[in-house]
Amino acid sequence: MTKPRQQHVLLLGLVVILSLLLRLTELAKKPLWGDEILTVIFSLGHSFNHLPLGEVFPLDFLPGIFTFTPKGCAFVAETVSRESTHPPLFFCLLHAWLGGIKPNASFEETVWQARFLPALFGVAATFSMYCLGRIAFSATTGLMASAFMAVSPFAVYLSQETRHYTLAILLIILSLIKLISMQQDYSRLGKIKPENWLAWVVFTTLGFYTHYFFILVYLSQIGALLFWFFWQYWQRQKVKCLLSWIRHFYICVLPPILFSPWLSVLLQHSTRPETEWFKPFEPTLLNYIIPLYQILIGWVLMVIALPVETPYLWLTIPSALLMLIFAFFLGRDVWQRLPQLFSNRNLVYQQSTIIFCGFIVLNLVQFLLIIYLLGKDITSAIRYHFVYYPAICLLLAACFTFPKNPRQDKGKEGIKLSYLTVFLMGLLSSLCVVYGLVFEKPYKPELVAGNLNLEAEKPLIVVSGYSKYQEIALGLGFALELYKRRQSSSTFWSFVNTKNGYHTVWQFLSNLDNSVAKKSPNLWLIAPGLRRQDFPPSLSLSSSNICLIDTHHHYRIGIPYQLYRCLPSSK
Repeated sequence: MTKPRQQHVLLLGLVVILSLLLRLTELAKKPLWGDEILTVIFSLGHSFNHLPLGEVFPLDFLPGIFTFTPKGCAFVAETVSRESTHPPLFFCLLHAWLGGIKPNASFEETVWQARFLPALFGVAATFSMYCLGRIAFSATTGLMASAFMAVSPFAVYLSQETRHYTLAILLIILSLIKLISMQQDYSRLGKIKPENWLAWVVFTTLGFYTHYFFILVYLSQIGALLFWFFWQYWQRQKVKCLLSWIRHFYICVLPPILFSPWLSVLLQHSTRPETEWFKPFEPTLLNYIIPLYQILIGWVLMVIALPVETPYLWLTIPSALLMLIFAFFLGRDVWQRLPQLFSNRNLVYQQSTIIFCGFIVLNLVQFLLIIYLLGKDITSAIRYHFVYYPAICLLLAACFTFPKNPRQDKGKEGIKLSYLTVFLMGLLSSLCVVYGLVFEKPYKPELVAGNLNLEAEKPLIVVSGYSKYQEIALGLGFALELYKRRQSSSTFWSFVNTKNGYHTVWQFLSNLDNSVAKKSPNLWLIAPGLRRQDFPPSLSLSSSNICLIDTHHHYRIGIPYQLYRCLPSSK
């Protein structure tokens, strides 16, 4: 093994170790939030039928909900098809993982195990980035891309969530590796090696069964190949006719065919109420601009994320300014270096640049079509940028592989300095992620639980309304955090169905068992969709207690929740 190769192997090993350490740091310390809870419940072999809906239960009942039941992939897939809006692959893998590691784990151990699997996929994606960079550009580019992904705050954030995004990113990278291999086969040999097209079909099909947005990835890959073909034709280079291209790339139709058994479920999921959280697009000037702004923010958060959402201005203002300055200079650098990749004399570099740029652009075009034609602003969720994130990471590394002015010796020094700056800012940002300073959990379960535990010495009843499964999971996130603070027999929780209106909640409370009501508890009402003025001034608790609204304790963090103080029974 030559000395440069030994150095690459050593550096790659250090990058992978750093990637693992960042993703495992504080892994189970942050609270589970709604989407993670959905994932864990299904992957443990349960459905929502397993939950005590429509009844009052003590809070110490919660850990029993999160116990593993061996049901197998068929049961998990059927539950996901009925009660979720996702394909089943990740849930089945997590079910097998949780059952294989420690089936009788405690709740705390279950949380760590459930997050550990996505973290491992994140580390595997870091290593795979090296392979992608090496085959598309050079070993140096691959090493840079791997290091960028290792410390990317966006990648670390997704790796510490019990969700399917890191598996999807890994499959995107693997499919891109094989896409580039197929392109290079066709360019050099005029045909595609069977092992490359077969692997691409497998990785792409698995991607379909991991996340529905892999359809965007698939269409962008096909479009990028076509773009490369016509680029070759436009450049008057030797290229086969389009019919020859189609004859060799007909295998591109195989992944949708292999996904067809799940297609009917996809169509059902597309109309489920759980997908309505996307804000309807309204034709105002501001709503035309916001998605473009959110795309830019998504790009920035791939490389730098500092605490700008804190209540402390002394921290927020410098963090925001540093992010803006850093993003400006990095964007300017990339803008100046990117044309060199297109004009590079190395034909492999040039062709890879065309394919990855086409891949990114086509993904963005599909984003804009979904936003402006279908009225679904998917850019409001930063995580959905995962569909083209690996290509962004790779092109960023490729830009730093070549100096802006190669004829000047100082060009290489400028590259080293720029690369080191990006790496260090990414490392700082990742530390902010793992310690909860950025990418805070949606709906802030810790803050909500702290408010619910306003008077720790008083008995407490929390009633959480729901009209869809996501709202049950959201309430469970609050309940789990409250359980950490109040492991007492005088704390109760209940989920009440509000599909027919909140009068069902008022009726439920009035019929409550008097043994719970007679303790004169504090009553919190978590009410998705209810306006502040719609909370009644008083509520009947069982047949003899009255609970009066406390207007000083009304909160809204995505959904509203209101405190009622119950008076002692006169009987």
